[in-house]
Amino acid sequence: MKLAKHIFSVAPVLILIISCVENVGPPVGTKGVLISSAPWSPVAISEEVFSEWRKAKAVKDDHGQTLLIASKKILAVKSGTPVLVIDSGMAIRKVRILEGIYKGSSVWVYGEHIK
Repeated sequence: MKLAKHIFSVAPVLILIISCVENVGPPVGTKGVLISSAPWSPVAISEEVFSEWRKAKAVKDDHGQTLLIASKKILAVKSGTPVLVIDSGMAIRKVRILEGIYKGSSVWVYGEHIK
């Protein structure tokens, strides 16, 4: 019984934390532009590829990152490119690219990289 009380007392805090993490970035339906400290923003062709990219970056796996780029699973999109947010995940967003060579493509990007 004590465990159940503990779980119910922690649940609202966990919901708040998850809500805050998911809300990093603009909401679905928002138009914005890709931003990056570099001239190009890396974007992933799927949520699964985004997860691979994030893991490779976290462990400084340069070879893994290079393979993802070479296989065109990670694309380099010019910073400042207009996008439309069409889906969201945990601190990431799926966007439709509105201009440039990848116009019409849907890709995944960190929510904080959309302004």
